Amino acid sequence: MRHGAKEEIVEVFCKELKTTPMDKITVTEIIEKSGVSRNTFYYHFEDIYDLLRLVINREQQRLTENSYQLQSWQDVLRYLTNYFRTHKKEIYHIFNALPRERIEQYIFTSTKDVLYQIVRLDAKGLDVSEEDIRNIADFYQYAIIGFLLRFLWGNMEMDTDTQIDKLSLVFDDNIHHVLGKCAERNKYNKYIPE
Repeated sequence: MRHGAKEEIVEVFCKELKTTPMDKITVTEIIEKSGVSRNTFYYHFEDIYDLLRLVINREQQRLTENSYQLQSWQDVLRYLTNYFRTHKKEIYHIFNALPRERIEQYIFTSTKDVLYQIVRLDAKGLDVSEEDIRNIADFYQYAIIGFLLRFLWGNMEMDTDTQIDKLSLVFDDNIHHVLGKCAERNKYNKYIPE
């Protein structure tokens, strides 16, 4: 088995995604362009969708790591929408080939930890539980997922800066307000005899 064959397969596949819809890319084409044998391909991957999973998981990991450096959910949204626009052809070649639930799952996974960290930072100094932080982060994460799906369904033509600014009117003070309500509830519950 050739050293680096797996990465060669991944590289060829990624190049193909830039020009070819996902459902038109074949294992035979990947094998021919990467110069590996059929056995080598199937040694590393079950099928073309297994290869796609690896590529998406790598990108998702990279996006998540880069998102941790961002300070706000607005920065995260701008980062993601810019990433999508930069990789528009590949995104739509994948987006149109996968079931909607799978797309939502990838977006959910890509934003979950980042939003949790943002809410957790906002909760600093407040008497809120881990469960409160997770519930609030989950709620806002679904709003972000809806925003990103609308962006994708609209062919990425949305004026994201304007829309993110409008969304800020709802989100900004609201996250801190909800955390404050949770802290009040927790303080009140401490003084109620069981």
